[in-house]
Amino acid sequence: MGIIHRVSDTKMHLELCVSDDRLKLFATVQPQPESSTITNDDLVREIQAVCPLDLIDVDIVHDIVLKLRHGEKCEDRRVAKGTPPVSGKDGKIVWLVRRFKAERDHEEKERGFADFFHLGLFENVRKGQEIARLYKPKIGKPGRDVTDKSLAAAAGKAAAFKIDKSVILKNLNRPDGYDVLVSEVDGYVREESGSIFVRDTLEIPEHVDYSIGHVDFIGNVVVRGDVHKGFNVRAHGSIEVRGSVFGENVIASGSSVVVRGFHQGGNKAVVYAKAGYSVSVAHHVRAEIRGDIVVLKEALDCALRTNTIVNAPKAILQGGTTWSVAGLEVKTLGNDAGITTEVEVRNELEVSEEFEELQESIKKHQTALSALALHLGPYAKSRDRVALLKAPFRDKILTMLQKYDHVKVSLRALEVRLLAMRGSHQPAVEARINVLQTLNAGVSLSAKAAIFQCKESVPGPVSFAVAEDGSEWRKVEFVSIIKKER
Repeated sequence: MGIIHRVSDTKMHLELCVSDDRLKLFATVQPQPESSTITNDDLVREIQAVCPLDLIDVDIVHDIVLKLRHGEKCEDRRVAKGTPPVSGKDGKIVWLVRRFKAERDHEEKERGFADFFHLGLFENVRKGQEIARLYKPKIGKPGRDVTDKSLAAAAGKAAAFKIDKSVILKNLNRPDGYDVLVSEVDGYVREESGSIFVRDTLEIPEHVDYSIGHVDFIGNVVVRGDVHKGFNVRAHGSIEVRGSVFGENVIASGSSVVVRGFHQGGNKAVVYAKAGYSVSVAHHVRAEIRGDIVVLKEALDCALRTNTIVNAPKAILQGGTTWSVAGLEVKTLGNDAGITTEVEVRNELEVSEEFEELQESIKKHQTALSALALHLGPYAKSRDRVALLKAPFRDKILTMLQKYDHVKVSLRALEVRLLAMRGSHQPAVEARINVLQTLNAGVSLSAKAAIFQCKESVPGPVSFAVAEDGSEWRKVEFVSIIKKER
């Protein structure tokens, strides 16, 4: 500290010093012969020589004066205090969406529980959507030292970040001082090392399991590990699983699905894809596919549905049911144990999920109708006999008859709907069943009225097609149905 003012008279010897930050004024005062007569105004007047009155601490001045009157020395007493500068606020980014992170929220960890299937580790964003607000830095407020000089305030720092072409910075010229970051693509937001971007492909670095939860993404999904049992993966774009899929889950894509490893299905498992499905080995998989189904090694006990072909020239297809519009090409169909393997050629409507659901609903109505008729017995047809019954049995039969009539009307409506759907679609195009190595006993081929039951193994290559009149299957010249562009 440096002395900025010194005075000596018969009442006091005064030295005033300023702190290094110039915000505090210290006084060292020694009593003089006439110090018993000193007043507050005497001391304040000398301090005012360097410091504005409004900064002086009058309580401390009064205490010093009392001590001087008793002949006591006062050292380094703070008699004034300035106003420090207020630094400007740094600019900041306030996120409007969740960025991707591959771990649970800290709050959930502390609570000790979470819904591991719905972790919500990221948020889908669309092109044109605001993903964050960028608040500009504030300039700060200057301070005032004890000599009434201004103290400069440090300006706030702008938020440091980088963006690529997937994000744009839009200046809103808002009085409250923020601009916005806007996504230029559909996808999810990531922030890495100060860089902000939106990606249309979501890459899961390991497995889809309790660390990730269900995945429902607006773009493409790549899973570098496995999809564990019970976890669903849905994407508007393509789905690629570089590991395996383990049962009781839904894999649904607005484009294609590729499973590089093993696909274990189950009673509640299904694959939906609008542009093809490719798998190495599939077991008990139900696949509703628009586009080719490609099997690289084996499909066992699967329910395969496609509006094009099953492409499996190096694979074994055994058990289950296969519906296709243009047929299939496979290395081995069925197995040497005679496992029942059904292959059916249908038109595009008949391989759709809507058609299958309608057929299933008709079957349920027919079953319910049969069960009600069994309970009603003769009263189902001889309704005039119901009037002869006594209550409450008569009321019970009347209630069952009402239900029977309702189910019957509903069944008729479903059958009419089915006929209308069939009438609006052309029959299946010419299709082939091509087997390159072995067509085994137990395999059945069907296409409306044409049905072929394989009673003994047939060596390949062999090709079957439906006769022009649609009455039967015939062996024909082997011509591959796999086109080069597929």
